[in-house]
Amino acid sequence: MSLEIADEAALRALERRAESFAWTRDVVSAAAPRVPFAERVDALESAMDDAGLLLADSSALAKQLVTAIEAGHVVLQGPPGTGKTTVARILAEVYSADLRVTTSTADWSTYDVIGGLRPVDDGSFAPALGVVSEAVLACAESVNTGAKKATWLLIDEFNRADIDKAIGPLYTVLSSNAPSHLLETPLELWFERSGRKELWVPTAFRIIATMNDVDASYVNSLSQGLSRRFQFVSIGVAVDETAVIAESEAALSMARQRWSEVTGLSAVPGTPAIVTVLANVLHAVRNPGGKVQWPLGTAQIVDVWFSLLVQSDGDLSAVDLEALDICFADTVTHQASNLSLNALKEMADVLRDYELSASERAVRHLADASSTRF
Repeated sequence: MSLEIADEAALRALERRAESFAWTRDVVSAAAPRVPFAERVDALESAMDDAGLLLADSSALAKQLVTAIEAGHVVLQGPPGTGKTTVARILAEVYSADLRVTTSTADWSTYDVIGGLRPVDDGSFAPALGVVSEAVLACAESVNTGAKKATWLLIDEFNRADIDKAIGPLYTVLSSNAPSHLLETPLELWFERSGRKELWVPTAFRIIATMNDVDASYVNSLSQGLSRRFQFVSIGVAVDETAVIAESEAALSMARQRWSEVTGLSAVPGTPAIVTVLANVLHAVRNPGGKVQWPLGTAQIVDVWFSLLVQSDGDLSAVDLEALDICFADTVTHQASNLSLNALKEMADVLRDYELSASERAVRHLADASSTRF
């Protein structure tokens, strides 16, 4: 067969697949050879460490993540700034999966998730796949062509949407990733034309969602029924004093790298004296046995260091407590607005003890505003 004839045959095959989703049924069971559990855990732990993630216990977390993703779909929950999205990306890389990324919003509906009819220029309506349907189709194409071992979907800020309402039509499909189940429960695409009304989900497909479990006042809760369809893995913050100091120093290194990338210059090396102050404050507000108990994330500490690097042109050797105070007040304190009144007062006392007066005033202002809420 000539190359031209082969290309024409391939083109016709693509056209047939576009006309119908029936072919997706044939790839439901397609899966890459299984990698031993311990080998997968080691690879994930190494990848997270290489990425510079500052995790409380990367070894234990790697085991949890591999167990969860092998079992099904996963929710990564934890406070902002703990690296949930980065962990999701690394997990996909370790499994050689392409990762599609989307962010849920408060107005998400089944149209955004599954799909529906959208208006077109001539005044008519055309079928449009939602984010999950698109990712499922991409996964089927991945395993069919061998270009990737799978395609996964990352949904950031999962509980910003009324996710039970938006994802309701997926309840049955999400209940199991066993091939026998998936063969019997294709996605029903009522809005599609004949031949494309059923889309089968490959067993290799996964949804990874990230969920902020701190800003409870601004997010939606998940029903027990939906929760049962996901494996939940918590990504928290370090609370041990020694680990927090190491985290503060590592956050400084990350901020220096970021500053160098932005400016094209090299930051001056060295550990400034204020690293101890910042670590002590971080430990005090995180301490689960304390009165504040605010799981302030690593990303926020990186932001503080970055602000200081900007002010000092990359040389922190002469940066003093006053500069740290102002940057902490401007960068971090406003994020404490969801803490209880008592926690805010206790945090203000912590900042006073470390002579961070501007930060203390900012937190006491939040406390005053909190006390007037109805």
